[in-house]
Amino acid sequence: SEVSRDRVEDMRTHYKEGDEIEAMIINVDRKNRVINLSIKAKDMTEQDSAMKKLAAESSAAASGSTNLGALLKAKLDNKNAE
Repeated sequence: SEVSRDRVEDMRTHYKEGDEIEAMIINVDRKNRVINLSIKAKDMTEQDSAMKKLAAESSAAASGSTNLGALLKAKLDNKNAE
């Protein structure tokens, strides 16, 4: 199922005709004039980009810190700045 990571028996229980959704195009069949969409692929792509961003921020903040106290102070400073 391309609706969710969880098992979905019937998509009609989650969405009704006319509902607006955000999805990723995963296949275009020009011969049969069919477009396949995936909500799951969109969610996974967004999650992957968020994890990469978080990892980059974490490594940049912790690159010069070597002890636990310095790491905690940097984390608190980031939290207070937000």
